[in-house]
Amino acid sequence: MFIDLLCVPREGQELNIALPPEGWEIDQNELRLVDRVRLRGRLEPADEASFRLAGSLVATVEFECVRCLEPFRMDFKEALDLLFLPSSANQGPSKEEERELRDEDLAVSFYQDDRIDLSLLIREQIYLALPMKPICRVDCLGLCSDCGTNMNLSPCSCARGTLDPRLANLKMLLK
Repeated sequence: MFIDLLCVPREGQELNIALPPEGWEIDQNELRLVDRVRLRGRLEPADEASFRLAGSLVATVEFECVRCLEPFRMDFKEALDLLFLPSSANQGPSKEEERELRDEDLAVSFYQDDRIDLSLLIREQIYLALPMKPICRVDCLGLCSDCGTNMNLSPCSCARGTLDPRLANLKMLLK
């Protein structure tokens, strides 16, 4: 889905877009969009070549917990405040000069051919909002490392506290 920037009035344009969860090319097997992705906000010209989008992105995502491997859902509501510049402004530093990123550089996106690709924007914002290690709940016990039982559902009968025989000499040092 694209927004034609030549059609955005000077006073700005309200956005209220709901896109179906199907058709998103998300590269992670553990992640699936469950419900419509909703983008609400206001797109305004910041100057003659740049545009500012302020609003929110709401999505429901299904993950696989990294501890217990059970699927769970998480609702995302991310605030957006992005500045769009033409792709011609996306000039990196030369090889001789290095430049440090500032906080405001992280809220900049680029458009091409006077159009903003909303699907690219939404996909990018979802990836940025993802937790590094999705966990179904804070107190998730995970799987038993010996038998693989989901410790959230039932305790296992594996012997706890057995010592690796290779470490027995180290335990004697503690006595």
